[in-house]
Parts: sequence; C-alpha cells; structure tokens
Amino acid sequence: MSKRTRTMLLFLVGWLASALITIIWTEYQGIAFRNVYFMIEAIYLLFTAIYYLKADKKIEWLVTITSGVMAVNIGIGLYEINTGLHLSKSGLTDVIGNAQFLPSGIFFNPNDLASFLALFLPITLVYMQSRTIIGSLYKSLLVIGAVYIIIETQSRIAFILILVILFLLLFRYSWRWGTLALLCIPFALQLPGMQDTINQVNQTYTDKTNSTDLRLDITNYTWQTAKERYFMGVGPGNVQIELAKYFPAEEQNNDGAVSVHNFLLEVLANYGLLSLLFLLAFLFYLFYRSWRYWLESKEKKSEISHSAIDNTCFPIYHVCV
Repeated sequence: MSKRTRTMLLFLVGWLASALITIIWTEYQGIAFRNVYFMIEAIYLLFTAIYYLKADKKIEWLVTITSGVMAVNIGIGLYEINTGLHLSKSGLTDVIGNAQFLPSGIFFNPNDLASFLALFLPITLVYMQSRTIIGSLYKSLLVIGAVYIIIETQSRIAFILILVILFLLLFRYSWRWGTLALLCIPFALQLPGMQDTINQVNQTYTDKTNSTDLRLDITNYTWQTAKERYFMGVGPGNVQIELAKYFPAEEQNNDGAVSVHNFLLEVLANYGLLSLLFLLAFLFYLFYRSWRYWLESKEKKSEISHSAIDNTCFPIYHVCV
C-alpha cells in the first residue's frame, strides 16, 4: 500500500472514528448504529475505488458497466415522464399533480437520479472508448438523454453542474469546438422543439420558491442544532430526527425525519467538527492528488483525471443540494 493510499485511508478512518465517539451521548442509538453502518459501506466503496482502480483498463471496464446503468435510468426516466408511473421503491409512487411526472429512475427521488447522472456522465465521456460510429453515437445519446432527464428532475444544482462540466470537457478537447458551441447556443434556443425545454428550465428556477424557503429553514435549524451541541455532534443520523421538531408531518419522510439536503452541514451536525475536518482533509487531499495527476498527464490531449472531475463535483453538489 502506497503512502498516498495510507494517507487517504487514515483520513477516512478518522472520519469514522470521530463519528463513533458521538454514539456515547446520542439520544437515538438504534438510528446511530444504522447510520454508522452506511458510513462503513461508503468508506468501503471509496477505498476500494482508490486502491483497485489504478489501471485505465479497469476504469474503462467499470465505466462501461456504469454507462449501461445510466442508459437504464434514462429509459426508466423517459417512461416516468410520459406515464407518471414509477418503480415500487420510488418516493413518487403516491404523488399526484405535476410532481407525479418527475423522473426518479431506480432511485428514491429525482435529486438522487440527477446527482447520479451529473457525477458519472463526465467520467463516462472521458474513459469510455468510442472507436466506432456506433460507440460515438451511443455516447452522444447518453449526453442528450442525461441532460434532458436532469432538466426534467428540476434539480437546479445538477443542471448547472452538468452544463459547466460538459463545456469544460469540450474546451479541454478543442477550444475551437467549445467556442463554436457557445456561439451556437442562441441559435439553438430559437428552434421550435426547444421551447418546451426552455419553459421547463425557466420553471425550475422560478417556480420553486416554497422549496427554496424550506431548504433555507432546514439549513438554519441544522446550523442552530450544531451550535447548541457546541459542534460536538448530536450523533449519527440524529439531526434528521431533531429537525422533525421544527417541521410539520407533511415535510417529514416515512421515518418521521427531515433530510438536511446539505451533506457537509449534515456531517457537522451529526458527527461534529472533528469528523467534518477529517472528511474535508480527505476530499482536499484526493483533489490535490487528482490535480497533480492531471498536470503530469497534461501532454496527453484526450486524458483527464476522472478523480479530478468527480472530486470537484462531489463537494460542490452536496454542499448546495
């Protein structure tokens, strides 16, 4: 095991250990142990990727499978948009009205689907080989389908994120093509078929005042809860139960809890400041190593670090969503 891998493992173990300490004073220990189990699963997946995915062939193989999962989700999403029907595990199965036609794919809610597509589409585009016309067509359809589904989920941050990353990848490939794409946007928006898409994007950013106010209230109460516990943490998974005291039943999930919608703030309130520092150290170190890797492989025109893309997306997305 290399020194870099040991350093990242140390940060992850520190994140977990500092979270385990908070179980001593947590109120709902059953929820705490379940939450810690999910943490262990997340650390296992992260460390497995860091330790084993070192060769491009392995990454390409994994990305090919991921692209298939993306295609399945896009297909399910299109079905949901047109029929209003969802998989049995979706959180939209009992929803009526306009929200009934939001896509969630194999995930619980539309934001989960949007984040999955926004985070993994760029990696797929970089590492999935397309030596034939069919391969290039498949990647093009993935881009079109993923962007359309993200728009339909009405996830604002995911929409901005995927557009920015796609343009960065395009400029990385060719600044001429990137400039041409930017210049063509005003003309593309005038096409008849784009009107419905423009209206959907406009609705996403103008018709969610109640949702925005709710998120701000959740953020304020979460920060207040963290301060009341002197940033030592209320215990794994417990801040969601604490938030339920401030919101009516219709804003709670089936477990009587309220989602924080802000990953880093949730870590601070649940596990405490020390745990948050370990997690931030891991993310910054991983981003730094990814950036170094990108600089070292800069001379290869088509090569970009998948870790640099993913670890730029992850903190930004989960801070905002």
